[in-house]
Amino acid sequence: MTAAKVAVNDQGFREIQGEPFQYGTLDFDKEEIRFLVLERYAAGDDNKGGPGSDLVSRNIETQPLSHADPFVAVRNAQGYRLLEELIIVNGKCLVVSAALERFLRHFRRPDRSVRLWIRYICVNQCNADEMSRYWTREFQDKMYEAAQSVVDMQRFLRDLLDRRAFEKVVDS
Repeated sequence: MTAAKVAVNDQGFREIQGEPFQYGTLDFDKEEIRFLVLERYAAGDDNKGGPGSDLVSRNIETQPLSHADPFVAVRNAQGYRLLEELIIVNGKCLVVSAALERFLRHFRRPDRSVRLWIRYICVNQCNADEMSRYWTREFQDKMYEAAQSVVDMQRFLRDLLDRRAFEKVVDS
């Protein structure tokens, strides 16, 4: 199968071409967690995946929370679900809110990859067992405490809007 991408069809509508992202199974006894890794990009080269590029490399990695590499936890990351964008994770298609897609694009770094825990991506919302364990306030607080830092996506995007780094998509 060819690489996942979004193409515009004959009627001018965007359509997904490629396989949908499939979540792997987590070992709950080891308290395994998924992390989204944003790969680094070449500074000043939007064709390499910088903030203005369509090419943004993302991968999902799984680790036990007790042995997790440093990560940033992202809160308030749902966004307005009626405006959605496609992201490519491990070469597969995953649909997220437009706000979350823009956050990921602007949060990348030219000098290093960034490991994120974003519950809207890292927790399989179609798996009842995962949801009952990992979609609780208690677990979120545990992740925020274990994180190297915590970023509020809504505040981050408001700051970008204030600096006119990108246009506002939806009026609040």
